[in-house]
Amino acid sequence: GGCGRGNDRLVMRRLPCLVFALASIAAAVEDRRDPVRVDDFSLPPLAHWTFADDRLELHPKALLGVGWNSNVYGRSDDVVADTYLRQLAGIETRWHAGRMHDLRLDLEIDNRTYLNESELDLFGGHLDASWRHEAARSTMGARAAYARDADPLVESGEQIARDESVVAIDGGWNAAAMRYAATASVSRIDYRQDSRFFTEDQRDALRPALILRLGHVNARDSEAYTSLRVDRIIYATDERYQDSLGARLVVGYRGRLAARARFSVEGGLDHRRYQANAVADESAVTRPGFEGTVRWPWEVGSEVGLRVFSEVEDGIAGGASWDTGAYLDLRYRLLVNAALIGGFGFVRIEPETGIAGAPSGSRTNQDARLGGEYVLREGVGLRLLGTWQNGRQPDGADFTRLGAELVMAIVF
Repeated sequence: GGCGRGNDRLVMRRLPCLVFALASIAAAVEDRRDPVRVDDFSLPPLAHWTFADDRLELHPKALLGVGWNSNVYGRSDDVVADTYLRQLAGIETRWHAGRMHDLRLDLEIDNRTYLNESELDLFGGHLDASWRHEAARSTMGARAAYARDADPLVESGEQIARDESVVAIDGGWNAAAMRYAATASVSRIDYRQDSRFFTEDQRDALRPALILRLGHVNARDSEAYTSLRVDRIIYATDERYQDSLGARLVVGYRGRLAARARFSVEGGLDHRRYQANAVADESAVTRPGFEGTVRWPWEVGSEVGLRVFSEVEDGIAGGASWDTGAYLDLRYRLLVNAALIGGFGFVRIEPETGIAGAPSGSRTNQDARLGGEYVLREGVGLRLLGTWQNGRQPDGADFTRLGAELVMAIVF
């Protein structure tokens, strides 16, 4: 790992850790059924369990794996390596309630047990429930999700267990060439362990948000749009972090570069205003807000993608940070049932405001992945993935981490 952000929002954009997982291996085996995700591994189901005149689908799933981590604590010295075992079980339920209604429930219980460092053991997973309504001119949806994981924080490399949850509703309306959409959400993050920067309660936060979007469709799969996101971050305590109010206004365009390649680009301003608290004065930060993506599936089962971004976030040492970065991912089909997967990304975190005595230099995190996937048969697959993460810290706690994981997944 290494792409998790300390104040990630389940419903907002995230730096893609495994974007290639969205390019399902189901395409490689040319299965007509929708793939089912087991963690970040997608497989066509082994069976087709349906009930109630095919309106209800059930897909039990499981994963077994073993992994190795060269630096489990993300330290610059006194480095500790360990091996872990992984067991995952879950079920995905799809209910086609009507011609225009779709409900999904995805449950996974993920257990990781370290052979030596038992304090890193994690009993986690996720629960995700969603509803979609698609009509000729309108769309509506709702989602509720909860997850517990311990992905390394991108700023420090620490594996901090945390709970993340979100509730969101959205709606859209199409009128001639115009599209109108809105999303309202409330997300929450709750840390379960101390970091070297904060205690387990200091960075717990609630984040309500509203996104408004107006688009003009000028051709098939092409749209010019403008989007406004307004959100507020409310911390459980004011001992270290400042509550803030943010707004991100961008204009953008999405379309095709060629018959297969698609792209989107948006740019504007990202602004946050921070309230004064016991350790810092009131402050405001305005920086360019930018995001661009390109995806090129040049053949069935093979594709390459690129994402670049710029955004204002809350810094791990307090105050605001300006984050810029990019991520490149690749999937290359070797055989009809095998593929090479890889990626490389980096993020640079520049402190824009802070508190006295906190590290004020920039942080840089780089991360790379390389591995392969092999489908033994429909619903059964193997994946071997190697990872590298490198972090440069202003407090001198630079770290490097190598990892490897072998998993076997099955989907019914």
